Amino acid sequence: MRALVCVRVAGGELQPFDACAVELGLRMGAEVTVLSLCPPSAAEPLRALTRLGVARVILLSDAVYAGADTLVTARILACAAQKIGYDLILCGRTTTEGETAQVGPMLATLLGIPLLPSVMDYEDGCLTLRGNDRPCALPPSALLTVERSFPLRFPRLRSCLGEVEIWNNSVLGLPPAECGLQGSPTRVLAARESVAGARVCQKIEVGEIPALIKELRKKEKQVAGEFPPSEEKLPLVLAVGEQALSAARAVGARVELLAEQEPAAIAAAVRAKDPDAVLFPATAEGRNLAPIVAAMIGAGLCADCTGLAVKHGELILTRPARGGSITADIVCRTRPAMASVRCEVKGAEIMIGLGKGTLGMRPQFEALAQKLGASLAATRALVDAGGAPYCEQIGLTGTKAACKIYLAVGLSGAVQHTCALDGADAVIAVNPDRDARIFSCADYGTQADAEALLAAFWNV
Repeated sequence: MRALVCVRVAGGELQPFDACAVELGLRMGAEVTVLSLCPPSAAEPLRALTRLGVARVILLSDAVYAGADTLVTARILACAAQKIGYDLILCGRTTTEGETAQVGPMLATLLGIPLLPSVMDYEDGCLTLRGNDRPCALPPSALLTVERSFPLRFPRLRSCLGEVEIWNNSVLGLPPAECGLQGSPTRVLAARESVAGARVCQKIEVGEIPALIKELRKKEKQVAGEFPPSEEKLPLVLAVGEQALSAARAVGARVELLAEQEPAAIAAAVRAKDPDAVLFPATAEGRNLAPIVAAMIGAGLCADCTGLAVKHGELILTRPARGGSITADIVCRTRPAMASVRCEVKGAEIMIGLGKGTLGMRPQFEALAQKLGASLAATRALVDAGGAPYCEQIGLTGTKAACKIYLAVGLSGAVQHTCALDGADAVIAVNPDRDARIFSCADYGTQADAEALLAAFWNV
C-alpha cells in the first residue's frame, strides 16, 4: 500500500497534525512518501523524516508557488500526487497557522476520491473518526484527515539520513498565472493584532464564586452573537443551513436557505442561482462541506469568519488567524464569495469551560453541571487529550460561547480559545497560575485549582 502524506513546515518544525499523519502512515505499514509545498528552508526538517522509515520525501518549492491560498495549494498538491501515484493520501486535519482545515477536503475533491475526516484511531485495518464511535474499514483509496492522536515516533537507532527531492514548477508544468498569490481566489486585504476577549479582571476568593454566580444569574442576558447588518448589501446570498442565516441576513438584500446537504446538490444549486455569496456554518460538518463545494465550483473560501461587511459591492470577510493572535480582512476574487461563519452555542445560561488542568475530573464536573443546570465546554487541548467530546469544543476550531456566565476552569487562556468568548456576558476564571493569560480575558478571577472550586460548591 502506497501512502502519500501531505505536510507543512512552519517555524522550522513539522506542523503537529501533519506529524500525526506521518505516524499513522507508518503504523499502517504503508510505503510512505511525504509531500510538502513549502519554501526551500523546509528541506532540513523534512529530511529528518527519512530516519523514521519514510521511503521518499518530496519538497515542492518554486517562487511561483509563493502566497498560494488553500484552493491553489490543493491544486498544486493534486498535480504532484497524480505524478507520484498513491493508494491513500493522509493530511493533518488542520494547521496551527491558518486553522482553516480546507486543503484536505479540497484535495480529495480535486482527485475524485472519498474523504474520511478527523481520524482519531486506527487498529487492524479499521478507522475511528471523530464523532463516530463505530470503526469503519479502511477503503482501498481515500483521503484521510488526521487528528492529533498519533504521536510521531523517534528515529530508529543508527538510522541514516536520506535525501529530499526538490521539485520546482518545471517538474509539474503548471501555468504560473494559476499558481501562488497570482492564481489564488482569496486575498488578504489587511491584518492587525487581535484584541478579542480582553476584559478587566476583578480578583475574588474561590469561596465567593457560588454566591457570585447566583447574583449574575439574576441579570438579563445581553443580546449577542447576531452579525451586525452591513450598510451596503449584496443582491443575493445563500445560507447553507439555518445556523448561517444570521450572517446571510447581515449582508444580503435577499437571502435564500439551501436545504441541500450533499456537496454535489449544493454546487448545482449555486450554479443555478448564481448568488453573490454562499455562507456555511463553521461547525464540524460545515468545515468539511464548504471546502468540498468550493473545490467543485473553483471558488475562493474564507474559513471561520467572525465579521462580514459589504463595501463597494465586495464582501469583506474578517477572521482570526495565527492561532487567533491576529485578525485578517479577506476578499474572495471569484463569484460567488464563499465563507464559513462562526456559530454560537445556544443553550444553558451557564457554561463550564474545562481546560487540560481538569483532565480526569469529568465525572466531578458533570455533577457540578447538573447541580447548576449548566452545560460543559472544553478547550482544544482537553478534547485532543480525550477529556471531552469534540462537540463541546469552544474556540477558533470549535464554536462560540453564548451564555450569561462562562466559568473557565484549569485553562490557560490561549488566544484560540478566548477569541470565542465574546458571547459570554461574564467570564469567571479559576487557575492556580496567577500569570495565566485567562485572567486578562475574565471579569472575575481567582488563583485556585479545580479541586478548590469543586469544594466551594459542595460546601455551600
